Amino acid sequence: MSKYMKMTLLEAFLWLSFCALAYAGTYRFDDSFSDFRYGAAGWPRGVIILIAVFTLTLLVTSLVSYRRNGMPTAPEPVSPALPEDAPVQETIGSISRLLGSFLMPLVYIFLLSRTGFYLTTPVFIAGYMYLLGERRLVHLVGTTLLIFVLCILIFTVLLFVPLPIGNWSGFYEINNAFLSLIK
Repeated sequence: MSKYMKMTLLEAFLWLSFCALAYAGTYRFDDSFSDFRYGAAGWPRGVIILIAVFTLTLLVTSLVSYRRNGMPTAPEPVSPALPEDAPVQETIGSISRLLGSFLMPLVYIFLLSRTGFYLTTPVFIAGYMYLLGERRLVHLVGTTLLIFVLCILIFTVLLFVPLPIGNWSGFYEINNAFLSLIK
């Protein structure tokens, strides 16, 4: 068995194990809602089932492709050949980008309950896109607004989940004013 197939099987096993554990965890909050026929665990179970279906679909298509072609569906990336004694240089920009991509979500999670979803999320999305290299203002603003509006529609309209409005003074009032605008 090739290295590619071993990695594909390992990845599928890990995703399916995660799905099984997450699905089992939904029984801890399986209360009935008068507003929602499937209970509190309904939509998390639906997402978990979709993840499992996508994992199995990817596994089957990879196995079929490997059996037909004897190779992965996508070619392996080729790294440029470097002499063995060539030093690997880490630039300050790449290290700060790596640290920023790790720390920004942690800062976002910390601020979310304090400053609220409606103010923190657009700043986080635009900032993260900028950190990852997007510099075009139209794309930054457009993508940020699209993701922000979709999150609001999905969570408040479809799932009836209240988003955090923050508890720091000033932020709480601004988030409440924004809530009154969208209702």
